[in-house]
This record gives sequence, C-alpha cells and structure tokens, in this order.
Amino acid sequence: MNFRIRILSALLLAGLASAAIIGCGDDDSSPTNPGNGNNENMPLAIGNYWVMNNRAYTSNVLDSTYVDTFKIDTSYTANGKTWFGNKADSSFIRTGADGVYELVDFGEGSMTEVLIYKPTAHVGDKWYYPIGSDSMEIECRSISETAVTPAGTFTGCHRYLWTAMEGAFTTDMTIKAGVGPVKLIATSSFFGIAGRSESDLKSYHIQ
Repeated sequence: MNFRIRILSALLLAGLASAAIIGCGDDDSSPTNPGNGNNENMPLAIGNYWVMNNRAYTSNVLDSTYVDTFKIDTSYTANGKTWFGNKADSSFIRTGADGVYELVDFGEGSMTEVLIYKPTAHVGDKWYYPIGSDSMEIECRSISETAVTPAGTFTGCHRYLWTAMEGAFTTDMTIKAGVGPVKLIATSSFFGIAGRSESDLKSYHIQ
C-alpha cells in the first residue's frame, strides 16, 4: 500500500490534496478475509486490496462520506528486493525483517528506502519521514490497541502518530499485523480552518 500518498493526502485534507487511496474504485461487495496473523508486516501480494469507509469534517461539520479502495496490481524488483504498488502510482513499498519500507525518489536519480512502519517498535519509539526540506515525525503510541471497524474488531494493534509542521497536520494510524491499516484519523489546522478525516476498514482481501 502506498503509505506516503495515503498519509500525506490525509494530512493535507484541508483542501491541499485528495484524501483518496490510489488505485481507486469504490467497492461495496469485496469479501472480508482474516489474513495471515503470523505476518508481522504489511501483507503485500498482487491481488491484495483494502476497502475503507471515509468521513471528512471541517470545523467539526461533516462534509462528505465516501468509500475508496487500494489494490496492489504490480511489483518491481531492485537490488534483489521485491517492491509492490499500484500501476497508477510511481511509489513502491516492501516488507523487511524490521518493518515496511518505501522506495522514495528524492531527485537526481537518488532512490532511498524510508522506514514507514516498524512492527517491533516500543511505545515512545520515534523516527522520521523526510518531506522536502522538512520531515514527519512517526511515534509509536500503543502496541495493544483495539480497533472496532465494519470489517471486524481487531485486537493487539499498533498505533502510530504521524506529525508534520510542528503539529499542524497529524495522522493517527492503527495497524493490525497481517492485515494492514484498520483505522486512521487525520487532523489539520490550516489558515484557521480545522479539518479532520476518519477512515475505517470496511473489508479486505489478502492472498
């Protein structure tokens, strides 16, 4: 799943960018699959998809509700590592022994692996995701979260807080090992306008 596009779009929900997941297409009939509970990272395989219910608010007033879908439909091999993504986007991610990485192009042909999810993190652990000359702070907030979603109740989840621009934009993401993101809450404060988006896992399919 393209976490950078998904998270940045959620962080910039106040009119700065779309809050949709790439590879779109609404899907109200996709099946729910319990996935592989032994997979401590994001389950990546061509054909996997996640359907999210979304709600967007401005100043606590509901603006819109919508359903979107992310589907992995392509892979890419570089330096002996396999990366997964969507044909409509140029970013790719992979799982490793210590977490999930994104392959990021910082210009001039420089491709860098950036850690975006660390299932072995302890509460309070922090690392950073570069955004141009700035960066987002990623902090592990919980390793025993329970998330109630339309796709089911997920226990033992990890929860991470992404913070950008000194707290002007945040995304609170809950991830279940072997499933992926199950809940996201993004907030923004831009020119005095408070925005918030909420996303819950509706259904998913894992190979």
